[in-house]
Amino acid sequence: MPKAKAKATTTENDSANPYDDDDDDDDDDSFNALPTGVLKRLQVMKSDNEHFKKEKKRLEGKKTETETVREAIEQEGDDTLKKSDELIKKIEDQAKIIQTMEEEKTKMYEKQLEKLINAAEEEMNLRDHPEKIADIQRELRLREKQQEDLNKEQGKIAEEMRKVQAAQAELQTQVDKIKDELIENERLLTEALTERERWQAKIEEQQALIDSIEQQIKENEKALEELKQQQRELEIKQKDLIKHIDQLNTNITKLEAILKDEEARVARLEKEVEETELKIKDLEKELEQIREKMQIVNEKIDRITKEIDLSEQKYEELERQKHELELQKRENEKKLKDLEDERTDRNNQLNRLQQKLVATEDLFNRVDIKIKQFESLREQQSANVESLESEKNRLEEQKMKQTDEANAIREQKEAAIQERQTAETEHKEAEKALANAKQRERELKNQYEKAINDENRIKAQLSRAILEENTAKSEMQAAHAKMKRAEPMETMWNLVGTVLPTLGGFAQSEAQKASRARAEYDRAREKYEKKQEKVSELRDKYATAQAHTKDAANLHIAAKQESARRQTNAQTNFGKFNACKAKAERLIEEHRSVVRKQQATETSFRMVTIQLQKAQAQLASTTTEIARYEQEKATHTTQINEIKSNIDDKKEDIQRHQRTIDAHRLVMDENKNALSDKDLACQQEKVKLQLLKGIY
Repeated sequence: MPKAKAKATTTENDSANPYDDDDDDDDDDSFNALPTGVLKRLQVMKSDNEHFKKEKKRLEGKKTETETVREAIEQEGDDTLKKSDELIKKIEDQAKIIQTMEEEKTKMYEKQLEKLINAAEEEMNLRDHPEKIADIQRELRLREKQQEDLNKEQGKIAEEMRKVQAAQAELQTQVDKIKDELIENERLLTEALTERERWQAKIEEQQALIDSIEQQIKENEKALEELKQQQRELEIKQKDLIKHIDQLNTNITKLEAILKDEEARVARLEKEVEETELKIKDLEKELEQIREKMQIVNEKIDRITKEIDLSEQKYEELERQKHELELQKRENEKKLKDLEDERTDRNNQLNRLQQKLVATEDLFNRVDIKIKQFESLREQQSANVESLESEKNRLEEQKMKQTDEANAIREQKEAAIQERQTAETEHKEAEKALANAKQRERELKNQYEKAINDENRIKAQLSRAILEENTAKSEMQAAHAKMKRAEPMETMWNLVGTVLPTLGGFAQSEAQKASRARAEYDRAREKYEKKQEKVSELRDKYATAQAHTKDAANLHIAAKQESARRQTNAQTNFGKFNACKAKAERLIEEHRSVVRKQQATETSFRMVTIQLQKAQAQLASTTTEIARYEQEKATHTTQINEIKSNIDDKKEDIQRHQRTIDAHRLVMDENKNALSDKDLACQQEKVKLQLLKGIY
């Protein structure tokens, strides 16, 4: 729309130009009748007016480009804000899904806790009613299977939670990306504003130039008035015209002097051309010297090439000798490896003999220990019967004490179980209140983020509106300045048209510029007032959005505090529940321990009688075992002496083989030294060759 208005204004100005073809055809005769000085002044005014129009068209084109860039940036900002709204909506949906899953998770935990409590109760009933063990065990296995199903379901829910968290992280990444795009758009908008300010400065400069041109036009108009006065004086006094002609001749003389200066400048340029040609000749001499130096360098390169060939031949010979030494080294290493493998085999044989010796000695020691143990056992078995009778009497007294202790602990256990159930109920209520508080915190957080997004969107709209307001204000000020410049000229051109009928068309066209300037100023002022109203409305919306954001932030903070308080309460109740649970479990375990001790005492009492019978039977077999181990001890002594003799022979054989390996190592060291010398010579020749190639 501004572009169309600019084109319309330009067309209107062009149609009102007094120098158009139609006006030229109508006023040619009148202009030819004017004096030469007046015609020159009018031509200067015409050229100034055309220059002003060209500059104005160029500035309007730059302004249109700036507006197009600004609109594109605004559209991109709106698209980004829309994407941000969509992402916030997705995040809210994800939050609802997470809330639902957390509620299901809480219910699952409650069911699991109930199952565990029921299992514990059933386990207590199992201990209290031994006659129902089979049925309760089947039900317990069913409970365990249900527990496994619940664990699998919990794993699936945890997997879904991880997927939701991954999706939420991806959405957060997209939000961060959009934020970066918003920052980039703001930067582009800032650059556009900077560019606009730069063009505004250029417009001001052009406006200053236009003012200067208008000042020249005023001066030209004043000179025109003087020329008219001179024309009237010329009609009265012919002598003044002659003086004016003499003045023009003086100006012509000055122009001729300027022409002579230009000719002198051309002569200086010709002299500079001659000096440049001399420099070119000097450069050709230097080029010839460089060619001679290149010939010397080529000869040096040929000499170095020959040295490189000789060095390469020597290097190849050294490489061949080095290769032969390396082959010999590998053969020596292979032979050394064979010798070492043989030595290893002999060492292994020695180790096996030593291990056999150790095993035989170990058997000998164990047999000796067994003999001593059986002798000691035979002495103890007679006293063992008396000890078992005393143990039987002690176990009867202990059984009575444990029965009284079990009854007392059972009463404490039942009271602790009741306390645990009460604490469990309070813990469930606290967890439910905590889940509700967290849900409200998430909802208020989403509302707070949405309020921030709305505030940023309105802020961006307000910035664009302020930019448009400043643009409209600049246009209004420019139109007002143009109107102020055109109004004083309106009366003068009307007077000129009245006084000089030959300039009637030109004067009328110039007088109409003031009317067009006033109309343009009215349009610019109306546009500026509309932009002001829009800015005021957006400022109110922005203030409302800021207040809404502040309220949302306060609500979010309050919700966080409430959630923290509920968290503390839940932790306190959880601690209380754990304490009651620990107490109940402790008493259950104590009761279980006392019952186990009671049962163990009864078992021990029955075992004492059995052990007494065993002790008598063992005493009879002890003498037989001692005689058998004495015979084994004599056999192991003979085996130990034979193995020691074989070990001494094997050690002597290994020493002879080691001397053979040491002699072969000396041969390998000599080969290694020779190989090192050849390798060093080869490396030196290689370095020399590389140096020659580097010089080459």
